[in-house]
Amino acid sequence: MVDAMHAIPTNGWRSALQRWIPVFLWAGLIFYFSTESFSFSNTEGFFSDWLFWFLPEISPAQFMALHLVSRKAAHWFEYFVLGILLLRAQRHRDESKLSLATIAWTLALVLAYAASDEYHQSWVLERTASAVDVAIDTFGGICGVFWICLSRKRSTGA
Repeated sequence: MVDAMHAIPTNGWRSALQRWIPVFLWAGLIFYFSTESFSFSNTEGFFSDWLFWFLPEISPAQFMALHLVSRKAAHWFEYFVLGILLLRAQRHRDESKLSLATIAWTLALVLAYAASDEYHQSWVLERTASAVDVAIDTFGGICGVFWICLSRKRSTGA
């Protein structure tokens, strides 16, 4: 069975669209998550209802810690997926292995988008920009790329 990452894309604009549309849709979703709708205070209510249902005895300090950790995990996951999508989008038809240049370019794009996302958040009233979030986002992208490299290595037996 061949998964989407290992399928050899065909030439032409249709192939490019098939590879790049998911990247732009995911980047748009990340941009939307950077709006005021997903600020700490706006996600607190949803998160508290959900968490208190599972853990009714949780203290306010524990709640705040779990809310923060879950938000940082969401940052990581968003960019884990973005790294995978960017790597897949850049794959060339004649490329049997991922080149170091493709990997480096993918990580540069992840870092650039993470930084621009935090810049965007600096202009949103209830959001703040954070270098820590850029680092978490970039680490998520690195993990996504690493995961693809490992899965390709296992599937090819290299």
